[in-house]
Amino acid sequence: MGTVASPVRIQFRAMGTDCEVVIHGGPSHLDVLAESQVRDLDASWSRFREDSELSQLNARAGTGQVPASTTMRVLVRTMVSAWQLTEGLCDASVLDSIIGVGYDDDFDAVVARGETHETSKTVSPSPGLAGVEVGRDWVSLPSGVRLDSGGIGKGLGADLVAGRLMAAGATGCLVNLGGDVVFSGSTIDETPWTAVVDDSRNPGAAPILGFELNGGGAVATSSTLKRTWGSKHHIIDPRTGDSSDTDVCQATVVTNTGWWAEATATAALLLGSEKGSAWLAEHDVRGLLITTDGTLVEV
Repeated sequence: MGTVASPVRIQFRAMGTDCEVVIHGGPSHLDVLAESQVRDLDASWSRFREDSELSQLNARAGTGQVPASTTMRVLVRTMVSAWQLTEGLCDASVLDSIIGVGYDDDFDAVVARGETHETSKTVSPSPGLAGVEVGRDWVSLPSGVRLDSGGIGKGLGADLVAGRLMAAGATGCLVNLGGDVVFSGSTIDETPWTAVVDDSRNPGAAPILGFELNGGGAVATSSTLKRTWGSKHHIIDPRTGDSSDTDVCQATVVTNTGWWAEATATAALLLGSEKGSAWLAEHDVRGLLITTDGTLVEV
């Protein structure tokens, strides 16, 4: 099997979003390996497929120990870690809340309906993950707790795919799952990875900031401007169960892993510019917050 002498780039749709993988070096089959793994994770973790492992797990909440695959156990453990480390701000138990505000189908389908589609449900705080347990080959969800893989799934998925590509012989890679981007290893010409920050308010405009990542890292953006319908958007505040309502419309962060980048971006956005920037600094996370009045807050 031959090796690749120049970067290979693939683009496809999965996880309800645009995906991109760039592979430097390694065997020539790594592009097929990468797309296959993303699609396998999507099939297992999707909340939009009744036959997915996540949907089956949610359906059995409150029934005790449910047999679970390795990747499902990794996902749920990561959800619990994100919830604990952000003191409940990054909360995967928002599934009922996000359905309640109208995001009840794949987002492309929500947009295609051509209507605001907001429900009249009374919103309430999310239940949290305090009672979630993960064992050697099982997961147990308390009654009333249903999980949404959401952003954590994309960030963690990028981590897992990048790790597998590196283990399979890549010199370096970039894995971008809907804006959750993981950089691993090195480029073929050994130039540093550069992560640029786009402005959600002005799609297509020049980047507003760039981060140089020596040796790899991860970038994630949480935005209230990308997935909107009517007066709602997809960033749920677990403290209320409704779409978030702070002065931050975009939070972009740089960390070591994709799942932690996703968790910290969500936490900063929900806290607002003043508390969010302080929280990022306290956790030694670089980032940029954009407020609704256009103020840029760099951390």
